[in-house]
Amino acid sequence: MSSAVLSRSCYLLSSAVRLRSFSSTPASASSFAAPRRPPRSSRSLSVRASSASEPPLELCVKPSTTVPDGLGDSHFSQRVLSTLEKHPPYDMEPIDLANKPEWFLEISPEGKVPVVKPDEKWVADSGIITQSLEEKYPDPPLATPLEKASVGSKIFSTFIGFLKSKDDPNDGTKQALLNQLTSFDNHLKENLQDLCNASTKPLWSYLEKFNLMLQCGVILASVEASSAMAVTGENIEEDFMTTLISGGIVAVLYILVFPPIILNWLRLRWYKRKFLETYLQFMFVFIFFPSLMLWAPFVNFRKFPRDPTMKYPWSTPKDDVPLYKSR
Repeated sequence: MSSAVLSRSCYLLSSAVRLRSFSSTPASASSFAAPRRPPRSSRSLSVRASSASEPPLELCVKPSTTVPDGLGDSHFSQRVLSTLEKHPPYDMEPIDLANKPEWFLEISPEGKVPVVKPDEKWVADSGIITQSLEEKYPDPPLATPLEKASVGSKIFSTFIGFLKSKDDPNDGTKQALLNQLTSFDNHLKENLQDLCNASTKPLWSYLEKFNLMLQCGVILASVEASSAMAVTGENIEEDFMTTLISGGIVAVLYILVFPPIILNWLRLRWYKRKFLETYLQFMFVFIFFPSLMLWAPFVNFRKFPRDPTMKYPWSTPKDDVPLYKSR
């Protein structure tokens, strides 16, 4: 149990970091007086109908520079729009940040989006906006429930204590870390059901790592193929067969087909090349095709059969020897 829990500590630590609640910064910290501005442009990205009892919120966001009437790549604006999925009435105004209108600079002197006018004042900063919207529209709540907010909060501190502890089995740091990880693991089992099943189906993780290693190389696979790749959905059998078949096809092409073709191409073009040029080309290919190392001793480091004077591919032939292609 101890080794299994420790093996998943990286995944649990990354999940614990994401357990956070909304900031408690008061919404009035970044509010501005509402100045007059021209009538709203007809190029509104979205207009929500307002009710008779409540006027719509006014929201300024970043538009897309490539898609007409689309949203831009501002994750701050996206955060506010995600909060507005509570469906309060609001009107959205796109702001061209390359050519900011004067009325926008009056309500946002720094020229940043998003800004929202929930009442009589404009509010800036996405964190403050989402907090104020959460207070004004509490249902459905987006903040983390109190009973779940503290889950995993002590993992990092106990992990640091375990790293800094000496090799004393009686200091209790290892057991404290195991207790926190076990508690967090039990919480995930109760709330995520069968979504996190790396312990029950470990073969999936190894197949994903192998497939990624074949496509992207060993170094990238060691970085990208973490334990989170073992997270699957309900279609575990279909995903397993898809990975197995695609991985087998990639392995055959990558190990048996491509290396001889590439090495033969290099071998034909190494004729009369300088050593530095040959070395750089050789290493460049090996970086992207590590499996070529399996074929190199048998194909590349042997003598050219039609020119015994060339001991290695980078050797210089005699001047009276005809070119390789003409022989």
